[in-house]
Amino acid sequence: VTDRVKRDTLVRGFYVPGTVRYYAEIEIPGVRMSLIDPILKGVVSGTQGHADVSLTLTGQRRQARLAGAMDVRDFRTKVDYTQVSYLVPSARITVENNRLSMFQVPVSDMLGNRGTMDFSLSLQHLSNISYSLTIDPRQMLVLNTTQNDNDLFYGKVFASGRATISGDKGGVRMNIMAATADNSAFY
Repeated sequence: VTDRVKRDTLVRGFYVPGTVRYYAEIEIPGVRMSLIDPILKGVVSGTQGHADVSLTLTGQRRQARLAGAMDVRDFRTKVDYTQVSYLVPSARITVENNRLSMFQVPVSDMLGNRGTMDFSLSLQHLSNISYSLTIDPRQMLVLNTTQNDNDLFYGKVFASGRATISGDKGGVRMNIMAATADNSAFY
C-alpha cells in the first residue's frame, strides 16, 4: 500500500491464501489520534494529536498478533464522565501481543497542573475491546461537571492521588483514591 501523493510505502507484506497466513509491516506517519474516539465512544471525546506508527501484523486465520510502537505528539482528549481534558505533549506507546500500553507518561490538565498517566488498550478480542487508564494527579483538575452533567454529584474538583478508569463493552469501572485540594467545590 502506497501513499498516492508522497509515494511512500505505508504497508508491505504478504498473504498466503492456501494457509490463510499473513504478514504486514506498517509505517504510517502522522496518524490522527481522533480515530480512537469512535472506539472509546462515551469514554473519551474531542481527541487531538498525531502518532507515527510502526507496527508488524502477523498471523494465520483469526490468530493475529500486532507488535511495534507508536510515537504520539500533542495528544489531547477529554474524559467524558469527568468533563476534564488532559494533554500529553509526547509519549511512546508500545504494542505487544495486541496490547497497546504506555507507562509513567507526564500529563497535564488544561490549567497546567501535572501528574503521570498509564494507559492500556487490549485488542485481543475486537468484539470487546478493553481499556485501562490510571492517572496519578498532583493537584490536578479531576472533575469539572455541572448539575446538567450529573444531578447526583457534580462540581469542580482539584485532587492528588490515583484514579483508574477501566472497562469494556460491559461497562465502565472507576476506582478513585484521592484527596481534594484547595479551590475544590463538590455537590
